[in-house]
Amino acid sequence: VFARLEEWSEGFVDRFPGGGWKHAAFAPNVAAIIASLLLDLAWHWLTPAGRSLIREALRTKGIPFIEPFVEMSCYTMRMNQGARFLKGIILAHMAAAERLDDPALRATLGEYHKRLNACVEAQTRDDGTFNEGTGYGAHTLESTLLSYHAIARCLGRPVVEIVPDRLLRCLRFTLDAERTIAPGLAAFAAGPLGLAEFADQCEPQGFAAAWNPETHYFGVDALWSPATAARPRVAKVAPFSAYPRGGWVFMGDADPSKPRLSLESGFWADEGHAWKTKNALTLDSAGQTLLLTRQYANYNDSRFAATARTAAYNTFAPGGRSQSEDPRGNRGAELRVARDLGPIAVAESDAASAWTQGVRLALRRVVLLRPWIMLVDDTAELDEEETGVQSWNTLGSWGRTGKRSYRVAVGGVEAELHSLLPSDVEMADAEDSVHEGKRPVFRLAITSPKARTHRIATLVAVSAGDLKCGAPRINFYYSAGNMVKVVQGELLLKIVLTPAKASEKELRGCRTDGALFVSVLKRGKFDCACAFGATYLQTPKGRTEGAGFLSV
Repeated sequence: VFARLEEWSEGFVDRFPGGGWKHAAFAPNVAAIIASLLLDLAWHWLTPAGRSLIREALRTKGIPFIEPFVEMSCYTMRMNQGARFLKGIILAHMAAAERLDDPALRATLGEYHKRLNACVEAQTRDDGTFNEGTGYGAHTLESTLLSYHAIARCLGRPVVEIVPDRLLRCLRFTLDAERTIAPGLAAFAAGPLGLAEFADQCEPQGFAAAWNPETHYFGVDALWSPATAARPRVAKVAPFSAYPRGGWVFMGDADPSKPRLSLESGFWADEGHAWKTKNALTLDSAGQTLLLTRQYANYNDSRFAATARTAAYNTFAPGGRSQSEDPRGNRGAELRVARDLGPIAVAESDAASAWTQGVRLALRRVVLLRPWIMLVDDTAELDEEETGVQSWNTLGSWGRTGKRSYRVAVGGVEAELHSLLPSDVEMADAEDSVHEGKRPVFRLAITSPKARTHRIATLVAVSAGDLKCGAPRINFYYSAGNMVKVVQGELLLKIVLTPAKASEKELRGCRTDGALFVSVLKRGKFDCACAFGATYLQTPKGRTEGAGFLSV
């Protein structure tokens, strides 16, 4: 059917003489990929005439229309489209050739290999993060791996020899970001690339994956995947990892079933899409996503506008305004701090540049008391008086438990959210749009009154069916400098949310001029402390001075 179509295009206007509408090479590229893979798969079932018909279609309806968009000078080579178009033209050249060891074919694919490496480099950063967001990046990665496999097959070389190191870092980042990875990617990494850490993410699928040949593998993951491997519900990942170039921080526990927190400060892409998710948080536990970073609906979906906005993510927004898609200076949030202090992990990121006007500071500070307690402290400085809005999105419905507290349950995991600062916030919950185009999402909005400066601080306590160290005990002392005390097993966490005015005795020998102070006692003895926005920090274990984040 593909071979007999008159044109491989999205519509007659794309080929109509004098027509001015063009849409890159999407239609001929997808058709070329499908035709090439089907030709490879069904070669022995086709007659010689059928093979010739498909090959001629690839030469005349595919390759000439894809080629302009894989030239190094074309704008698509700086976007994810370049990697996808290279996949189409690589497969088409191989399918149309008489022999895979033909010197001319190998020379052509050698050139495309260089372009593919350049395209991967343009789409990624040296720490393995993606310019256009993890969703786009992971799909580009999935599409790219088959291209490398095809090139290796043609050149007669092992795949591991032609895959750039940066792409291996992308695989590891994808696993870190998602806590899981597509079985096809895992099989590719564990099989041809020999990366043992991906073996437990493989899940043989046979030909069931053939429904979308543009991104899936026609069962090759079944060939790559270790026969005895089964994908676990929750992957084993590092308790803490930071990607400063891409602006990601992941905080968790050595036990992968316990809560894991992700902060996406999110640098702007030099090309392509700029997502409205700067300083967004995601929280999952025991295989359940508790605080959600939802996925955009498709561009042509009527729900796209509802999901493609900052309120759809767990972040702060002045006046509820969405972040801009026109990046100022190609910058995202500035990831200032990402540290693992043992009992606690901390991060700090300023997303002011995510709005093109009116925002001087949009600072988010995050503290995780392992494993069950999370503090989020947002500070904003605006040009004009606006409200400050902190959004919390989940697949479970919120239920009010107090004047300044809500609870949500997803699966067997619960979280209780407490608004600490300021005292006059409004809290409202409602069903709000969709996730993945179909699942309802419930949003809790914490709104502070109109002002030029804002500070919204929120504490989230997670609980599951089996808490080995017991449920956390939380005590609030608003009159004592907005102090919070949290007891979790043998740990005591003290938080002061304003410049410390509590007595020396209350802080157990700790003093600081920081805007946010945190100390941890273990079995009643000082363990560690940190202060944000401080010039000094005095603790029983010593004193440190500087500017910004300090820790002992």
